[in-house]
Amino acid sequence: MGNVLGHSSGAQEVNSSVDVPSYSWLCPYMYFTAIFLPETYAPVILLRKVKERRRANPEGSKRLYAAHEKQDWSPWGIVKRTLFRPFIMLSQELILVLVTIYLSLIYGVMYMLFEAFPIIFVEKHGFTISQNGLVFIGVGIGTVLGALSTHFLATDYPQLIKVWRGFPPPEERLRAAMLGSPVFVIGIFWLGWTGEYTVVPWYVPAISSIPVGFGISAIIMSFLSYLLDTYVVYAASAFAANTFARSLVAAGFQLFTVQMFEKLSVGYACTLLAGVGLLLAPMPFLFFRYGARVREGSRWAPGMDLQVKKQLEEEKFGVAVRGA
Repeated sequence: MGNVLGHSSGAQEVNSSVDVPSYSWLCPYMYFTAIFLPETYAPVILLRKVKERRRANPEGSKRLYAAHEKQDWSPWGIVKRTLFRPFIMLSQELILVLVTIYLSLIYGVMYMLFEAFPIIFVEKHGFTISQNGLVFIGVGIGTVLGALSTHFLATDYPQLIKVWRGFPPPEERLRAAMLGSPVFVIGIFWLGWTGEYTVVPWYVPAISSIPVGFGISAIIMSFLSYLLDTYVVYAASAFAANTFARSLVAAGFQLFTVQMFEKLSVGYACTLLAGVGLLLAPMPFLFFRYGARVREGSRWAPGMDLQVKKQLEEEKFGVAVRGA
């Protein structure tokens, strides 16, 4: 939603003929309000409970400790965890490398499409900058729909938690991505070939931004949830590595977007991007099918679902033997 609000509100401010109030005051306001938000980080909450126990019963609780306080909080320890560990994981974790490559390409294609909006709507349809910004509302609608699909496709997750004894396979998080990846490709083709011709009403390519937003939201939310369930306590480092790489790729792709659309035309440029999306469309299905096998060799992923699967298979085998 940040892209939607940024493009929409920013365009209105840039193109306005009257003084528009600055929104820079929101940044310090957000930082200030963050001070009063409740703590949600489980290790810190556990540490606070341990300290309360110590204060209430110093003698009986002197052996209690929380794992959070056993970490190295020296300057070098903090730097190693926050700056170096994401890149160490990226160099050692095949599953993280594959997810990062996939999301980086999706992210790059997404920002190239955003760069194409002014070419389609400003240059071809004569929109103003503010009107072009409003087209991104369609992306916002698609993003909301993608988030809703992620929710509704996971309604049976509580049941999976019971079956898998609290640790369902992370691959179960990829259902929305399996829907979003083909929808994303359809949206790109739709945008390209309806935006190519000025005889096509402007609202036809504008509506295509809805499936584009849907695909982006479903893919990114699914795979970030996948990384979270895969790496658990190391998920923040996995997110950091993934975010750094995909942001770098997205920034690089925009350096040649305008030139590509001018040389190839909107239709063929979007066809090229849709071709990339089409090649990547099977990726969620491949992760769903083979992800567990790749995770077996992980150094950082706890793989609790793999242990539960082994226990379930042993119990099933034991029941079969007793029945025979």
